[in-house]
Amino acid sequence: GASINFKVIDITSGEFWGFAGILTVIAIITKMTSGLWVRGGWNRKLSTGIAMVPRGEVGLIFAEVGKRNKIFDETTYAVIIFVVAFTTLFAPLALKYVMKDDDKEPF
Repeated sequence: GASINFKVIDITSGEFWGFAGILTVIAIITKMTSGLWVRGGWNRKLSTGIAMVPRGEVGLIFAEVGKRNKIFDETTYAVIIFVVAFTTLFAPLALKYVMKDDDKEPF
């Protein structure tokens, strides 16, 4: 499983949060673009895109393989785990906001 060595992470580091922020934005934007190819109105496209955001299984596998093969360090591993966790929590909240107006636009 995902085991993070918190001793090597400086949560006060701007580098950690900057890297985590950039990867989070990239993860959200790239996953949300999948909704652009869905037929229907913008609400349907946006809902589909947001629903794709928490799909972090591949990210977890990538992180674990990278860590085991020493492709990247503990901090990079922790950032990837953070991004997967954040996007998993982000999606339901964003979907709730988008879906509240669902009755205004038919799918």
